[in-house]
Formats: sequence, C-alpha cells, structure tokens
Amino acid sequence: MTSESVVDSKIEHHHNCKDHHHHHGDDCCKRSNDHKECHHDNTNTKHIHHQNPKRKRNGCAICGLMQIMNPFPATGNVDDYEPTKFEEAMNVLTHLLPIAIFTYFSNRMFVENLVNSSEEMFVALVFCIGMCILFLVSSTYHFVCLIYGKNHPNVDFFRSMDYATIYIFIGASYTPWLALVPLGEDGTFGKGFAVLVWSIAVIGLIKSYNTKFLPQIESVVLLNLMGWVAIIIIPPALFTHVPIEAFIFLLIGGIFYSGGCFILKYGDGRIPAAHAIWHMLVNCGVLFHFLVMEVYLIKLDTHFRPGDEMPLMVYEQVIEAWNSNRTWHFPAFNVLYR
Repeated sequence: MTSESVVDSKIEHHHNCKDHHHHHGDDCCKRSNDHKECHHDNTNTKHIHHQNPKRKRNGCAICGLMQIMNPFPATGNVDDYEPTKFEEAMNVLTHLLPIAIFTYFSNRMFVENLVNSSEEMFVALVFCIGMCILFLVSSTYHFVCLIYGKNHPNVDFFRSMDYATIYIFIGASYTPWLALVPLGEDGTFGKGFAVLVWSIAVIGLIKSYNTKFLPQIESVVLLNLMGWVAIIIIPPALFTHVPIEAFIFLLIGGIFYSGGCFILKYGDGRIPAAHAIWHMLVNCGVLFHFLVMEVYLIKLDTHFRPGDEMPLMVYEQVIEAWNSNRTWHFPAFNVLYR
C-alpha cells in the first residue's frame, strides 16, 4: 500500500469516526436534554411540594410567620387540632397565675375572720380547694401538652384529669348555696338538688376516664347542663333572704362559663389562642362566683342591710327593684384589694 493510500484510508476513517461521533453526540444531547427537562420538572415538583403546606396554612401571614396558629386539621375535627407552642404557653399561664391570685383571696377571707361557723368553714374550704385543684390540674395538663404535644399518648391521663376536675369544681360551686341557703322546707329541696348535681358530676367523672361511656353526650353539653340546671332552684330561692345581687353575680358568672364553652367548641383551631381565651372567661366566672360566696353568702349578716332583723325575701326584693325603690348593695370597687 502506498503512502497516499494510507493517508486516504486514515482520512476516511477519521471522517467515519467523526460522523459516528456526531451521530452519537446528537443522541447524547437529546438524552441529556430529556434528562434536564425531567430533572427540571422534578425540581419544580419538589419545590411546589415544599410550598404546599404554606399555601394550606390558615390565618394571616403574620400569624403564620410567628406560628401563633397551626393549620386546622384536615379531618375537620377540632379535637385533632394541635396547638402551637405559643398557644400552649398561653394555656399554662392563664390558669397558673390565677392560683396565686385566688389563693390570696381565699387566705384573706380566713385571716379577716369572715368565716364564723362550721358550715361556712366547710363551704369555704370546698369551694377554695376545688378552685385551686381546677387551676393546678389544668396548668399541669397544658404544661405536659407544651412538652409532648396535645395528641401525644403521654398526655391522655392528664387530659382525663383536666376534664374530671371541671365537674368537681362545678359541684364545689353549688356547695355554698346548698349548704348555707335553706331551699325548701327544712332545706329538703336543697339536699335533693345536691344529690342531683353530684350525680351529674359522677357521670362526668366516669365519662372523663371512659370515652365509651355515654358517647352520644358531648362533654361540653354535659358541663352546661350541670351548670344551668341551677334554674330549678329559682322557685324555692324566691322565698329566701339572699340578696338579689347574688343572683345577678351568679348569672354573670354562668354567662362567662357558657361563653367560654362556645369559644372552645367553635373557636379552637380557628381563633388564635382560643383555648386561652376560654381560660380567661372561666377565670371571670370563678371570680364572680367567689364574690357571691364571700360577699353575699358568708358576709350576708354584715354586708346586706346591716342592722335589719328581717331582710326582704327575694321576691320582695324584685318587687322593690321593679318599683325603683331599691338601694343596691354591690361590692365596693376595692373589695378585692382592701
């Protein structure tokens, strides 16, 4: 083979290789572009996937950034809502601080010798101890929620305790009225009513620890039933000497409680710190009922019409107020801080 033939052969082989490489390169580029497009699509998909939770987040942008609220559960069940750390911290504080405040009020009531009989001592202890247990258990429950999260299994026992103490406190709130106010002849009506109230409390206690017990009755409904069953005592209460201001304060406290239950049922997971708002409304209800016990039931003889041997009955007081002849006896503005 001549040198020219060798050169021509190499040139031809080079062109063939170049053509083959060019053809192979086109396939590579095509596959590369397909890979890039696929990778680009996957990247966008991942990016969108990470953005979806933010798009689904309820509430304003500021709330989302500060994590004041979590998204409402997809199940639509408010019981599945997981409060944020901020909300749980508010839940703890709104029932931890009242322990110190109401302990001071309770201690002052004993220090000032307002309690002057064994019956008054009994009702004061029942109410004050029940009140402090309510706040202590509630703040403990929410502290555990703050650590583990509301839906963690470690929280279940404390949640049951929290529900149970509410029923106990409602029963304790009735005790001053049923023990100190003679409802019916020889107080027989009051005793029967006490059996009714504490029977509902026992049902609530069982329901708190056994969710299969009366599942058709919601706890919120049972709590309101236990609270507003007090309407039954109105007829015999009309023939007692309790000042009507006590009934006004009792009604205001009940409105705070029921308003709080409404916020809890329909606002939790939809309104920031709705559970803490419920706590604050409960605190207001406790305050008004505490004043009823201290000012009108325990201090009845010294606060309401001092010196009167025969104060008017409730129905007579209502008539007096209707005729605008009544001098009202509300607590002094500084009654809590004297």
